[in-house]
Amino acid sequence: MQTSVKQRKLILIEALGGTISMVSGKQGLVPALAGEKLLDGISPCLGSDIKTSVSNRIPIASPNLTFTLIRELAASLAKNLENPDVFGAVVIQGTDTIEETSFLLNLLLDTDKPVVVTGAMHGANAVSPDGPANIIASIRVASDPASKNRGVLVVMNHEIHSAARVVKASTSQLDAFCSPNGGLLGILSEGDVRYFNIDAGYTKIALVPATAREPEIALMKIGLSDSGKSLQALPRLGYEGLVIEAMGAGHVPAGLVPIIAELRQHMPVVLSSRTGSGFVHRKTYSYPGAEMDLIPHGVITSGHLNALKARMLLMAAVASNCDSRKIEAAFRLFEGR
Repeated sequence: MQTSVKQRKLILIEALGGTISMVSGKQGLVPALAGEKLLDGISPCLGSDIKTSVSNRIPIASPNLTFTLIRELAASLAKNLENPDVFGAVVIQGTDTIEETSFLLNLLLDTDKPVVVTGAMHGANAVSPDGPANIIASIRVASDPASKNRGVLVVMNHEIHSAARVVKASTSQLDAFCSPNGGLLGILSEGDVRYFNIDAGYTKIALVPATAREPEIALMKIGLSDSGKSLQALPRLGYEGLVIEAMGAGHVPAGLVPIIAELRQHMPVVLSSRTGSGFVHRKTYSYPGAEMDLIPHGVITSGHLNALKARMLLMAAVASNCDSRKIEAAFRLFEGR
C-alpha cells in the first residue's frame, strides 16, 4: 500500500537587510549578507514539512527603507501570495523601523495568509547572533495554520506581536520589542507556536495607493512652552498631512490651538500621544488645548496608534486619495471596542 507524501509548506522569504545582515567593516557594522546567506544552515532546523523560496536583494539599513519600497514589497507579496502553493511569507529587515514597516504592510495587504516581519538586535558575526533563531521562529509562525487571519505579525525573541501594536522600546537589548496596548499575541515554546491572545482591534483595511507618489506627512512632538512656529511653517514646505505627538491623552498648549485650526484648513491633522500607551481621549478634558478643544476643529484622534503608526496610516490614506471622512473612518478602527 502506497503512503501519501505530506505536502511541504512553501514560505516566501523577502530579505531587505538590517543588522541581521550586517558584519563588521573597517569601523563598524555594515549590511553585507543577502537572503540566501541568512538562511545558511537553517533548513535542517525547520523540519521536513517546510520549504523556502528566497528573494535576494541588496541589503540596506532599515532607516533607508521608504514608503515606496514597502508599497512595492506589499504589491509583490500580494501577487505571490495569490499562488495556492504559497502558505505564507517572512520579511527580514532592520529593527529600527519594524514598527512602521510592519504596520504599513498590514495596511496595504489584503490576504488571509500569514505574513511575518523579523530582524535581529546583534550582527551576523556577533559572539551570540540572534538572527538565525529569529528567522527560524518566524518561518515556523508563518507556516502555522493558527497564524492565518491575524494580519501582519512581528516575531522577535520568540515572541509574537501584532503589527498594529508592536514598538521598539530599547536600542540594544534582545527583548527590545513589546506591545503596550494589548500585549503579546503569543510565543514560541519548545519550538511550537502558541497563541494565547487575540488582537481584538485587528481589522483589515487594504488601502490601495493610487500612484507611486510618496506623500509628505509631518510628525511633530509637542513639548513644554512649544510656540508652534515649526507648525506654522508646514504648509509652505509642501506637507500634505500632520501627526501631532501631543502631551498626555491628546493635549497641547492653548496657544497652539489657533495654529492647528488653521493647519486643518490645508491638510488632515491627526492627534496622537507621546506617552507610549493608552488611547487618545475624545470626551474627557475640555480646557483650552485639550482634546475636546481640538476635535471640533476637525482634528482626528489616533486611537491606540502611536505617532509613528499614525503617520503610516495617514500617509497610506493620502496616497490612496482618501477624503477626510474616509481618513477619519480608518482611524476610528483603532479606537478599540
